Amino acid sequence: MGGRVPYGYRLIDTTIHGVRTSMYVQEPEEAENIRIMYEMYQDPNVSYGDIMRYFDTHNILYRGRKFNRIGVSTYLSNPVYVMADQSVFEFYQNQGIRIINDESDFVGTNGCYYYTGQNISRNPNENSAYIVIAPHMGIVPADVWLNCLVKHLQNKEIQPARKVTNSWLAGKVKCGVCGYALTRKWFKGHLYSYFYCSRKRNAGDCVGCGKIHGEELENDIYLKIVKKLSEFETLLASGQVKGNPKLSALQGELREIEKAIENLINSISSFEPAVIAYINEKVTILDKRKQDLLKAIKEMSVTVLDVGQISMIKEYMSKWHDLSMDDKREICNALIKTIRATAQEVVIDWNF
Repeated sequence: MGGRVPYGYRLIDTTIHGVRTSMYVQEPEEAENIRIMYEMYQDPNVSYGDIMRYFDTHNILYRGRKFNRIGVSTYLSNPVYVMADQSVFEFYQNQGIRIINDESDFVGTNGCYYYTGQNISRNPNENSAYIVIAPHMGIVPADVWLNCLVKHLQNKEIQPARKVTNSWLAGKVKCGVCGYALTRKWFKGHLYSYFYCSRKRNAGDCVGCGKIHGEELENDIYLKIVKKLSEFETLLASGQVKGNPKLSALQGELREIEKAIENLINSISSFEPAVIAYINEKVTILDKRKQDLLKAIKEMSVTVLDVGQISMIKEYMSKWHDLSMDDKREICNALIKTIRATAQEVVIDWNF
């Protein structure tokens, strides 16, 4: 229990299972400010800056000082505040993070400690982070906390290094022939535009994607997003799919590989050295695939959508023409992994 006590709590002495230790208890006024922060950030239109301005206007201070962006960002991603239930357990499990407690301990009351300590196994391919159920009571309901964490992680991943003004598809759309980025070029004072293969223009060793009209491609992607969201919302509402089907498929493959590795390892003692060497080679190959799957699951787990989130994004889509370029790009990044396009075909690799 060393280090700074998180905002929203104070430290008290206690005894747990006969051991004298310390634990957090809520500081009522600070805990209420944490709740306000999370409730505000759930709104897709609310930013860190909006929260800081609200707190400043209402003279809400961080222990005598004004809140800053780094502090707000930290609070909105800290599991110490969550009332951890089954959904929190599944979220961290999907990310490949080691969970010390049993699933039954995630009952929707206590907060969590998140550690990134030294990897005990010293295997560089293993995630050294782990999560522990804490003795203190959480402040924020699990659904609210997860909504804010997903938004926080997505914003962290997709925030562009510079402002995009050319197209909200920038960085997503690739040449359907060679896989290089497509770039947009305008003509006659921005009257019309085309997307070109950057490899063909720069190196000349790609036949190119053909003639792709800029406005037509953007409109086609917009319509495909609207259709995909409607289809997925219908499937979720009817119970035909639970969560993200692509994520479920990856998790299923991961379970099969882990079982195969376990079976191979358990059989080693009954074979000759030459066979053992072969088994070790197979285990190495399977473990490589396992690490790839863990990485893919971790990346995808922050974009899992439910009915409420899809409805929220659909509402944004209905106001599409009023959105800024950055807002459109943020939605595109949240929903789409890559777009491969030619003049004849557009293929979208979705995040869900």
